[in-house]
Amino acid sequence: MTRLTKGLLLLFAAACVLAWSPAAFAQDAPVVYAPQPEYEFEPVSEGTKISHEFVLQNKGLSLLVIERIMTG
Repeated sequence: MTRLTKGLLLLFAAACVLAWSPAAFAQDAPVVYAPQPEYEFEPVSEGTKISHEFVLQNKGLSLLVIERIMTG
């Protein structure tokens, strides 16, 4: 087998793996959308409780499950 043939065979095998990956079937996957993904609080006195509500929307076709939230 020539070097070119081996290279083409390897390229074909990689294309097949990518074509059958879960990402290829993720067309119905949930898609999270945040109209305002960041919020900067105004300066406050120490000990003052502050809060902000973030709106999240599912723009995808399947159920969006939020399992963990991390602060920045």
